[in-house]
Formats: sequence, C-alpha cells, structure tokens
Amino acid sequence: MSREIEFRAKTTMDNKWVYGGYYSHLFIDQPPTFIHDGYRYAKVDPRTLGQYICTIGEQKIYEGDILVLSNEQAYPKIVYFDNDKLAYCLHEIRYGSYWGKLSNAFRLQVSCIGNIHDNPELLE
Repeated sequence: MSREIEFRAKTTMDNKWVYGGYYSHLFIDQPPTFIHDGYRYAKVDPRTLGQYICTIGEQKIYEGDILVLSNEQAYPKIVYFDNDKLAYCLHEIRYGSYWGKLSNAFRLQVSCIGNIHDNPELLE
C-alpha cells in the first residue's frame, strides 16, 4: 500500500495555493519554507502549510480544512494533527473542543466547506 505525500501552502509572492513536496531551509542562508510542485520551488508562508491526509469522495482533505458532517451541519470542525494521539483529529469550532479522530468521521457523509486560511469567517 502506498500513500501519497503532498503538502499545500500559500505562496509569499501572490498568496495563491501551491501543491507538492515540502522543503524547509532549502538553502543554508535562507530559512524560509518551500514547496516544489514538480516544476519549480515556490517560497511559501509556513503558517499556511498543511499536509494532504485523504480523499473523501472527489475532494482531497488537508490539515486546516473545515469539514461538516451530514448529521451535524451546524457544527463545523477543523482538521488537525494531534501529537498526543498521533492521529488526524477534528476540533469542534462551536464548542472549542476535541470531537474525535478523523477516521471516525468516515462512516458519515463529510463535506469540506473551506479552510482556516481562506474562510476565517467559518471559525466564528
């Protein structure tokens, strides 16, 4: 079984998303973070960096995405990596609490409605 390793982040030049391999400290005298999309290295804002986790339906899910479950439309959740659980988890925005592991949501209908960088209004 192979797993696709991919990252996304917003470029510092034009604030657009770029997808590919992640490189930190590519050059000794330049500490910024880069993503290589197969053609070029793009300098990115490390605060927007998120790893590809899985595909649900036709949509790729990354760290920082905001999901809603079919039975909980009014309660959006943020995808994040929990170092204590060593798993991708969902954080309930409305109550500011841990909801569960992302793998628990697969038995439900899940939709991605945005991400924390492009849709900060969803965090309110």
